[in-house]
Amino acid sequence: MRPRRLAGVVARPLNFTVRRQQARGRLMTLLERLRYALYLAAVAGAVLGLVISIGSADAVGLLPASADRLIFSPFFLPALYLVAYLVAPLVSRRFPIVRKRP
Repeated sequence: MRPRRLAGVVARPLNFTVRRQQARGRLMTLLERLRYALYLAAVAGAVLGLVISIGSADAVGLLPASADRLIFSPFFLPALYLVAYLVAPLVSRRFPIVRKRP
């Protein structure tokens, strides 16, 4: 199969899905998705950091003491933001951010 033909086979269903979601008003623009992912990553990072810190405390001992290193890993924040970016449309349906402009 030629590359152009393969691209057409893949692009048509995706285009149909995007148009259907735009008609229903469920598709987020890129800027909205990036902004929502930033908000989501901030909240999830704070909660995850708190859970890891409490779980790895000496008194609790649910996680090993070295679990705190996960939070300070250079890959933690980009991975967290990537997951938040992928999950943003699903979470935004449940928890929409609504602004009333004057």
